[in-house]
Amino acid sequence: SELWSITLSDVATNYIDPDDSRTRISISENLMQDAAGNGNSAASFIFKFDVTQPTLAISAQRVDDSNNVLGTISQSGKYKFTDDVLFTFTWTESNPWANDADPHPNPFLNNDIDKSGFVAGQDGAFTTVNDLTYTLRFDQTHLEEAGQMISVTVQTGSIVDSALNTGPALEQLFSFYFDQTAPGTTRGAENGGVWQENNISVKATSDGYVGNAAYITQDMHHGGLNDGNAETYEITFDWNGTAAGDEPLP
Repeated sequence: SELWSITLSDVATNYIDPDDSRTRISISENLMQDAAGNGNSAASFIFKFDVTQPTLAISAQRVDDSNNVLGTISQSGKYKFTDDVLFTFTWTESNPWANDADPHPNPFLNNDIDKSGFVAGQDGAFTTVNDLTYTLRFDQTHLEEAGQMISVTVQTGSIVDSALNTGPALEQLFSFYFDQTAPGTTRGAENGGVWQENNISVKATSDGYVGNAAYITQDMHHGGLNDGNAETYEITFDWNGTAAGDEPLP
């Protein structure tokens, strides 16, 4: 004879958290009894279902020696500062419960981050904040006084969650332009393809071009600054008055 029976309505199936990807099937106690009147104990079965790739967000901030935030750095921005740089890598894993596995199937490490520009070849200071958040810090000893891009890149599939989903699905890059050096000027000319620094001599002489000097006629009045080159300029000087010989410009 049948000792007990159960129907589907007696089984509770509920999602503990839709964002957690866990499913629990449970049976309450005393839903069934045997012929002697003994009821069952409560029981449950939990499993996870995760087919979503982890995604990554990268941000950057200016910080002091104590990691106090001094300002936000924008993607592709241009900056001049003497602070340290802190990159933050935040994984928006759809199944954080799966990441509780120990050890992590494929943890996010410093060598998963490609560095270029000023920080190429620099390890920086890599810190694990929690299972989803990591930081990478570069101080002023890692930065040079010149103008160049700083960028960090995390390649596609750098990590694997415990459901074996790889992430990020697409390469993630954060970069900005960093320049601490003031622009400078030089005087001189190329001689046989070699730059030679020298003074520029201006002669006001009615005899026209003399030697290797710039010729400006007396009482001539004109000037310009722009030869279409972003770094070098052609300059013509206003000259008024009488000739005074060879006049080196300061």
